[in-house]
Amino acid sequence: MKTNIILTIAIPTYNRYELLKKTLDSVMSQRIEGVEVVVSDNASTDKTRDMMLEYCKEHDVVYSRNDENLGMDKNFLRCLQLANGEYVQLLSDDDILLPGAVEKVVSLIKTENPSYINLNSFTYSTDIYNPNEKKPPRIALEKDLVTSDKNIYMELL
Repeated sequence: MKTNIILTIAIPTYNRYELLKKTLDSVMSQRIEGVEVVVSDNASTDKTRDMMLEYCKEHDVVYSRNDENLGMDKNFLRCLQLANGEYVQLLSDDDILLPGAVEKVVSLIKTENPSYINLNSFTYSTDIYNPNEKKPPRIALEKDLVTSDKNIYMELL
């Protein structure tokens, strides 16, 4: 078990190697000390495994491939089992982190010691990531939600 890991960014994936690479690039471009990245591959049948083996040669990423497809929920659980961080951010394999997101989450963890964090997020109008084509946020927050009260968190979501 690794020590001094504040945040694990855990990415479950299945058959989405092209999108996964974009997600990983968005995370790795802003990675800071105390943050680990974990990918749990749910027995992908596309080029995910090959892409991840190459990616791991250049980047410090924990990669685990399930022998069989466990289903979505069990693959999420597998991500949590692989995580060494005090906090875990579950990130979809088709999400792109906006610049500064990792630093902001780590800063909130260090200053607020919350149980739950939800930052504004956006969807895009095409399958190709284009930051100029943002749709309205999924959940329009006036400010970031940082709380230790699960009822406040669940009410919003």
